[in-house]
Amino acid sequence: YLNGQSEHVISSRIYLIDALTMIIFTASCQHSALNFSQKPFLAYAPAWPLSMKHSELPPSGSDAHKTSCADWKAWLPTQKQAQVQWSINQVLGGVQHTKLGEYPANVTSGSPSLKASLLAFQEELTKIGKTIDLREESSPIKYRVLHPEGIPASINI
Repeated sequence: YLNGQSEHVISSRIYLIDALTMIIFTASCQHSALNFSQKPFLAYAPAWPLSMKHSELPPSGSDAHKTSCADWKAWLPTQKQAQVQWSINQVLGGVQHTKLGEYPANVTSGSPSLKASLLAFQEELTKIGKTIDLREESSPIKYRVLHPEGIPASINI
């Protein structure tokens, strides 16, 4: 709402489908891509510190090649700060209660068409997962963040 006026009105079935698709995508796939990709990077504080003691590394005008190990350590978070960072990372990047496409049986009870649509959606997710698995079969690095097996049905925390 903008000044008491609705800026967008769901006035057609297509608009409703688009709006629901965006909501589902944002709360599942996009959230998964942003949230769960952080865990492997943030687990090691020196590689990706959440906090620094100075705003620049190294300070403007200094030669980075002449920066000592002690200088770098002085910029990094303390061990206690790194432990807090790791703990937060474990909670934010590791909580996953649901799986996209899996819902309680009562969600589709009494609606054969809804049940058929959900089964088709689950089959499509399975096909997407198999395609990803085949593409990554020979790759030493696996990108699991957007694999359907790892995407929650919604934001979990």
